[in-house]
Amino acid sequence: TSDHAREFVIMFAAKSLSHMFVVTRQKITPTFMYTTLTHHVLSTFCLVGTVINGRLEFYAAFDGLSEITNIFLSVLYIFKYTHASDAYPFIYTANGLLLWLSFVLARLVVFPVWLYLFYKDYAANKMESISTAEFIGYPVTTIILLVMSINWFIPITKGLLKVVYHKQKEDWHMKKQE
Repeated sequence: TSDHAREFVIMFAAKSLSHMFVVTRQKITPTFMYTTLTHHVLSTFCLVGTVINGRLEFYAAFDGLSEITNIFLSVLYIFKYTHASDAYPFIYTANGLLLWLSFVLARLVVFPVWLYLFYKDYAANKMESISTAEFIGYPVTTIILLVMSINWFIPITKGLLKVVYHKQKEDWHMKKQE
């Protein structure tokens, strides 16, 4: 594994650790807070283990690909809190589409591929000796991330459909008035 992967894992661990404190200060439902905290605690446990032990860096970095979705999610929250979606409807819609697409590729595809590669490499004895905690903890964390991502994907899809349907409805009304 490269030094770049290790550096990425360290930054990913720092982000996950710091975000745990941010989540506790947000005005969100308790269920969402505990779900998000669970995600960050498990991720941080695996990431810190990777940094300390120097093992499974590829898998930690591969899971980290899911963080690309946060770019588009952050832009969505900017639109939400600034009410800018009416002023920039094309950017808002394009960002929603990119969020949806990034979720499919970086979460709904990456996590199952991660699980497949992990067990394939383990079965072929391609991994350095890993602990029982790593053998169980890392895949369980990835499975939990996959389940959480599926749950988050539902409102993302509904939101995108709402925006696209609303846009088509507006276009239809404008053509009808012409």
